[in-house]
Amino acid sequence: MPDSPRTARPVRTQAAVAGALLLAVRMAAPQMRCSAVPPRPPARAALHRRGAVAGLLAPAAVGSSAWDAVADVPAGNEYAAVSAAEVFRLDGAVCKVGDLVPSGKRTVLAVLTHFGDFNSWEYAQQLRFELPKLQQAGVSLVVVGIGTVSAAMKFSELLDLPAEFNLYADPTGATAKALGCSRGFAEGTPVNGYLKLLPMLLGIGSPGTLEAVLRGYRGDPGARRDWVDAAIAQGTTQNRFPSGYGEKDWDGIATDGIRPMELATLRLQNMVDGILKNWDALAPADDQLFVQQGGTVIFRDRQPTYVYKDKGILTYTPIEQVIEELSL
Repeated sequence: MPDSPRTARPVRTQAAVAGALLLAVRMAAPQMRCSAVPPRPPARAALHRRGAVAGLLAPAAVGSSAWDAVADVPAGNEYAAVSAAEVFRLDGAVCKVGDLVPSGKRTVLAVLTHFGDFNSWEYAQQLRFELPKLQQAGVSLVVVGIGTVSAAMKFSELLDLPAEFNLYADPTGATAKALGCSRGFAEGTPVNGYLKLLPMLLGIGSPGTLEAVLRGYRGDPGARRDWVDAAIAQGTTQNRFPSGYGEKDWDGIATDGIRPMELATLRLQNMVDGILKNWDALAPADDQLFVQQGGTVIFRDRQPTYVYKDKGILTYTPIEQVIEELSL
């Protein structure tokens, strides 16, 4: 006899709670394995032998992205700002972002954070869900993520992204930087990227993060949950823990919007068997890119009609605003 909705899968529910709490430490596990400066493989191995403390206390390398000035992009100049940025197709071909935004059409340019970041996973899951609407309306989608081509390929594989998703790799974060997106906490300082994450988890240099985390626990009766359920189902096909949840499993808790622990369960899936399990394949070598934020620009005939720049951890572009701007 199937479990009742209120008592179904207690172990999984406990696991979802644990996963939500684990968001508070985010990348504690990967930091044990990654160098404090943009690493070559021998440096990464050496850091592992010395221990995580030395890596965390080491400053960023001189000349790294920590020292670059944040671009000041006047409103309306977004196309000119990003047009020269170079990105890579998944086959390795180099493209300029400006060439990916066609004239005479509407285009959503989604600039993700790095491929091992919660923001990029959730935003990509939302865009994947909305892709049929975009295609039906004749809207082009261009998605640029921070990381190597191999990281982009792994990201695409893990999320079952179709070719029409138009994913590009940006190893240095050039597009996000050109757009003037936030560099996170302590912009322009030579502090290790992992250390910069810690205050951001508390909302310092990352406004709205704590509220966004709590929203995953308590739910949001006024929010759409269709993309959440679709993403959990996709994670189940990839055997990401916890798997097997369906929309009706939450009906005993609430019926409106995103139910308590529903979004936290998706975040647990993304974290455990998505991000942490594949950290070495997804994360950029430059630790300063761990806190580089992304954003979204909607162009009509290469003129921006909507611009959003991420505020910090879990405060990425609201997909509802994108859909509203496009009148979908």
